[in-house]
Amino acid sequence: MHKRINVGIIGYGLSGRFFHSAILIQHEHFELKMICTSQVKRKDQITKELPEVAICESPYQIIENSEIDLVVLAVPNYLHYDLARDCIHAGKNIVVEKPFTTYESEAKNLKRLSERHETAIFVFHNRRWDGDFLLLKDFLQNSDRNDWVSLEAYFDRFRPEVKTGWKEENQLGSGILYDLGSHLIDQALVLFGCPESVYADLRIEREQAKVYDSFDIYLFYEGAKRIVLTASQLKKGNLLKYRLRCKHSNLLIPAEDKSESAVIDQLSLKEISMKFMHKEYDYSATIEKEDASQTVSIPPTNYTQFYDDLAQSLLFKKPFSITLDEVIAGIRIIELAEKSHDLRKVIKF
Repeated sequence: MHKRINVGIIGYGLSGRFFHSAILIQHEHFELKMICTSQVKRKDQITKELPEVAICESPYQIIENSEIDLVVLAVPNYLHYDLARDCIHAGKNIVVEKPFTTYESEAKNLKRLSERHETAIFVFHNRRWDGDFLLLKDFLQNSDRNDWVSLEAYFDRFRPEVKTGWKEENQLGSGILYDLGSHLIDQALVLFGCPESVYADLRIEREQAKVYDSFDIYLFYEGAKRIVLTASQLKKGNLLKYRLRCKHSNLLIPAEDKSESAVIDQLSLKEISMKFMHKEYDYSATIEKEDASQTVSIPPTNYTQFYDDLAQSLLFKKPFSITLDEVIAGIRIIELAEKSHDLRKVIKF
């Protein structure tokens, strides 16, 4: 292992550029060496912004490069398993975008394979470091664990027109359940662990949509405790992100305005890092009690923490903050949600 971790990124769409390159090029422990993309627009972008970074068209030019320590897979979900498997066989450590795989069995196979080859797998559940989620997590950590009754978590947008791209195509791993559902499910697991059972209602609400674009997922815990996870492409205005109901208080966290996302591709990597990787919130959450309410500030988002933790794991052998068992449980819930929807019944975890 080099003193700095040499990185190759496979895929340079929104994720590869926005979430990974913008952090890696400014991080003291990483050296971005290669990017794989076949898109002319992206090649021009890389040449302009990152002239020192090599560009290739085949993923295997990165996978088979002996100088690369860490491969970031920022590719469509249906490519995750095969590329991750080949990286592990080549002795590479890997970062894989969420969802890790499209099936629980694939995730378990990759875990076994990485243990055999003594490589590391890091799944990019960056929403663990959203400021609003950090506030929710902190509130629960400072409360009686038996006090909570229910959590509603939302990931709503207003996108009445179906966008072009693989996420909207009818293929393995596409649709809102794998895209936004994987975030909400992961956060639920972080807060409360695995549920006792799952129920889901998956829907296509927009006329031109080919895959599920809306859902309600119910995670049932001991007694009457439950989590409701909701996502839609047709909600607008005065939205909530979280509503936590406890026996003696409620925590309400509003949702942020998503309108800025439309201009992301026009921003430089430095602007992306400053504006989004450590985003400040200009609104507050509310704690409501029987006789009073109070506002509380939301801590800043810190997506850089993912790569901070990763560097500590690779360079100094410290435990990584996201375990593969948590990741595998999340994929299991996605599969159970699909099964529950098809059978119209509650499925035991």
